[in-house]
Amino acid sequence: MIPVIGIFLNAIIAVLFVGYGLWLRNIFKHQLKAKDSTIESYEAIIKIHEAEVSRLKAEATPAIVNAYQNVRNFADEMADTNNKLTVQINEMKSNKIQEVPALPERLRAEGFLVAIGMFQDAIKPITTQGDHKGSVVTANEFMQVIQTFAGDVANWTAIHVKELNEFNRLAKKSGETPPT
Repeated sequence: MIPVIGIFLNAIIAVLFVGYGLWLRNIFKHQLKAKDSTIESYEAIIKIHEAEVSRLKAEATPAIVNAYQNVRNFADEMADTNNKLTVQINEMKSNKIQEVPALPERLRAEGFLVAIGMFQDAIKPITTQGDHKGSVVTANEFMQVIQTFAGDVANWTAIHVKELNEFNRLAKKSGETPPT
């Protein structure tokens, strides 16, 4: 009886192994089908994305080329403008260097004319006093006129001395000998 039980148990084990093998093969087959369907779905998604990328490339490429061309044209225009302005600045510098040395002479002439005007303004009250011109002027009135005139000339001189000092500083900076 023991050998019959052993054979019977061996038969059960063999049936279980065969059943387990068939069941395992079925599971693998389902997993392979699931894997294949997942791969197919991912391939479909990839194709959709590739189509979208191609569409975007087709739409974006001309826009990018146009934008690049616009930027390049703008840069060329700015470079041309910069070059023109550089030439203008250099011309202005050369013209300034040629024109600036006349500043002290201009200031002297302007100062003389302003001084004459200030003096005329200062003596106007004593020359047009009353109904008759040329009346006798007191010493105090005359001193007041001279002090007013001297104050006006001092103010004007202080302003223009600053301009002359600035001119001399710029002349020294550019390497020229400032006129005296």
